Amino acid sequence: MDYFTFRRDFELKLSKLKTPSDCSVQEAAWEVIAPPLGWQVEMIVDFKDRKHIRIWESYDKIAGLMISRKVQWAYHYGHTESVDTFGRALRGSPDDPLELRIDTCSGLHMHYQAREPHYAQEEIGGLDLQRVEAFSFIRAVLKHRKTGKPFTNILGFRIKGK
Repeated sequence: MDYFTFRRDFELKLSKLKTPSDCSVQEAAWEVIAPPLGWQVEMIVDFKDRKHIRIWESYDKIAGLMISRKVQWAYHYGHTESVDTFGRALRGSPDDPLELRIDTCSGLHMHYQAREPHYAQEEIGGLDLQRVEAFSFIRAVLKHRKTGKPFTNILGFRIKGK
């Protein structure tokens, strides 16, 4: 995949996203490092109850090929700790309170209902973390907010040993 294809697909999915009236989507921030083979995108969805979704993905070239792949990402949902002068969520710290985050900061893992512990893939049943993508994460959060159902039901996972 290249930047131009990815961005077109991302913006199409964003335009089709059905959001409730209590939220707003900040314009995606794009950092193109080596077009068309290296880029990052960050997007925040704000809710009126001072919670937010943060999507961040980083793509880089595959060695020897002229295509790119997602190399790092963070999908975060939790309480908004800091806002700008318009009341929109600012990019937070990894220590911000969370309900759910899937990220690759120290290998692919999940945080659920608390910053610690980090749950590695082998500790999670029923969900392949590698297959969770930005818009499926956003839709899961929106469904959780609408229905009140826990993420374990919506995403179909369980923490092994709990």
